[in-house]
Amino acid sequence: MSERPGEHEGVIVVKIAVIHSRYRSAQPSGENVAVQAQIENLQAAGNEVFVYQKESDNIRESAHGLITTGLRVARNAGSNPDTWINEVDPDIVHVHNTFPNISTDFLDRCRVPLVATLHNFRHSCAAGTFYSDGQLCTECIDRGPSRAIAKRCYRNSRLATLPMAVGPSRGALRSKLVAKADRLVTMSGRAREMHIHAGISADSLALIPNFRPDSSARATFSRGKWIYIGRLSPEKGILDLAREWPEGHRLEIYGDGPLWGSIAAINNPDVHLNAPVPAERVDDLLQSATGVVFPSTWPESAFPMSYLDALCVGLPVLARRGNSAADDVEESGSGATFENSSDIHQAMAQIEVNWTSYATNSRVSYESKFTPQLWISAIEELYSEVIEGYGSKSGRPVTM
Repeated sequence: MSERPGEHEGVIVVKIAVIHSRYRSAQPSGENVAVQAQIENLQAAGNEVFVYQKESDNIRESAHGLITTGLRVARNAGSNPDTWINEVDPDIVHVHNTFPNISTDFLDRCRVPLVATLHNFRHSCAAGTFYSDGQLCTECIDRGPSRAIAKRCYRNSRLATLPMAVGPSRGALRSKLVAKADRLVTMSGRAREMHIHAGISADSLALIPNFRPDSSARATFSRGKWIYIGRLSPEKGILDLAREWPEGHRLEIYGDGPLWGSIAAINNPDVHLNAPVPAERVDDLLQSATGVVFPSTWPESAFPMSYLDALCVGLPVLARRGNSAADDVEESGSGATFENSSDIHQAMAQIEVNWTSYATNSRVSYESKFTPQLWISAIEELYSEVIEGYGSKSGRPVTM
């Protein structure tokens, strides 16, 4: 570590080795976006960041391709960053995701302080979501990973699920990454509780939510126009929401995914299905809406990026209870929550009546929890603690 020159003089530069296996570019991934934003934020703060990244675009979506990938993961036969870490000689290694392209064998030989971010629940769930059959599911924690095979939890295939259940998803206490990391970053209070339920020590978890850059855009009230932005997949709850959507209120859905055809077939003139919206257009889109809707029926391992978008522009949020966004809505007063279709209309009316108050609270929530400055302060503090603690344990000198 060294002091930062110029405007950063007197501040310690951390040399960070980031390791990440990216999801397919054809599949929208909030995780890929979040990791890249974190890298850029660390660099902007004056840190040295080196990235070891592997792509998933060469993985075939056929049954054979999925099974081959699963077997490689079960054998831990992916790419190994050992040599790269030695060449970079970092102050700290930050692992985001190793699935499915990076072997975790390097962790046995890593002699550098290590932080890992838990972007999902794959350590104990083959699907990575703690979601099955339309609801929260922790059967693999409570009854063992064989339940995942019986329920076809990975890509709806028993064969593809088998190597997951005996490999990376056989339990948090058997996860090499969980065991070897000096600290684990979790990104919401609800996700933290799920990781603890899976067996991870509360003391090892650091709660550091995602962030998004600030914007000058601000929402203005527009009655009866609601927006959903996100992946069109079962755990997001968007199909049930579209089917149950009350007449007389416009719902604009922006996204892509396996449920596109099912949503397109819904006969409701107030439900409108649109292609994914480019990131640079999101703020403009949100400025003229009543609110953003989050119907997720899984816990959400992090606050969705579109949730942070809504808070940033000061837009109220309508969220189904049971996910991370809904928890924050209830804590911050940034909108209203609902349980099911029977009370969604009441929650919508509540937002329309109290729109200005909820909009103000949304912006306050963003400024107090989700800015880039707050994230960089929290992650640099964590890095310092881990580096100092590692030096104390190993007996190595630590220059701060």
